[in-house]
Amino acid sequence: MQAVRLTVLLLISIFAFTLLQGCATNPVTGDQDFVLMSESEEISLGAKYNEQILREMSVYPDPELAAYVDQVGQRIAKVSHRPQLNYHFTVIDTPTVNAFALPGGYIYITRGILAYLNSEAELAAVLGHEIGHVTARHSVRQQSAATATGIAGTVLGAATGVPGSQDLFSVFGKAMLSGYGREQELESDRLGAQYLARSGYDPQAMLEVIGVLKNQEQFEQQRAREEKREARAYHGVFATHPDNDKRLQEVIAEADRLKTTANVRVGRKADNQKLFDDKFRDVARSYHHLSAKEKKLATGLRLAVTKTRADINFRLLAKISPIPRYAESELRLLNDLYPTGEPEIGQPLKIVQ
Repeated sequence: MQAVRLTVLLLISIFAFTLLQGCATNPVTGDQDFVLMSESEEISLGAKYNEQILREMSVYPDPELAAYVDQVGQRIAKVSHRPQLNYHFTVIDTPTVNAFALPGGYIYITRGILAYLNSEAELAAVLGHEIGHVTARHSVRQQSAATATGIAGTVLGAATGVPGSQDLFSVFGKAMLSGYGREQELESDRLGAQYLARSGYDPQAMLEVIGVLKNQEQFEQQRAREEKREARAYHGVFATHPDNDKRLQEVIAEADRLKTTANVRVGRKADNQKLFDDKFRDVARSYHHLSAKEKKLATGLRLAVTKTRADINFRLLAKISPIPRYAESELRLLNDLYPTGEPEIGQPLKIVQ
């Protein structure tokens, strides 16, 4: 019994020492965070996981699009809290609506999410949000917390002699990590909005793009229920629509004071901006949605941009669209007019061919 007590005390001492040694200055806030990884280790870990991602996911084969996304991303990264990192921006060839970041500056965005963006500012907003995860070291902090709970589980298992107690502690650790997801996502929205303003974009583009993605999520949930499957949604969207999310509106409004006065790259709703940036419209035409069968045939659906005529509405477009299901809703989502909006005459309009 005495030996068990000594073992437990030793493990607790090791655990306490680990906690004390695992503090580092947060690059964003300047506060002390609990982390068990240096910046060089973070970069090495990101490079390792990047190799795995590229083995498991296909990169979208369009050098021009890749260069454009990288150009926008690098502009945002340059004004971030960690401009010294070597940032990598990759377009993943999947219709899934998603974007995500790995430690050390590896950012990924899918062609699926690109289809729903309507300006370069919105693209910058998505990339800025993911850069915010990197600068605030969210993944590193989560990994460190998970490691700490694993150590605590070992201590608990040794104390009770029941290995299963480590699994119970692991479950608790996962619940603890998921509990502050909202705060980290909100922090990334705030940081992303700041980076937009510093690089000449309108920070309100963050609200615009979250609104677009929230509409897409709501439609995806409805569709998933009908198809009896799990919904697939972008991780940066919360239960409350941005139109009603006061906290989100407040943190993004804070970035307005950082706006530059020269060559402002505004969002979609400013008076001096077309609905679609010329460059972004060219990008919209450049990518396509391939099913498994279509990949074998090397053909697929493509986005195109046209101008709305007086005789065009979404119900008519849906009847002639090659989109196999929910064509009317999909077309509205692509043009940020979901659920019941109609295009105005002369307005640029995304269609699927």
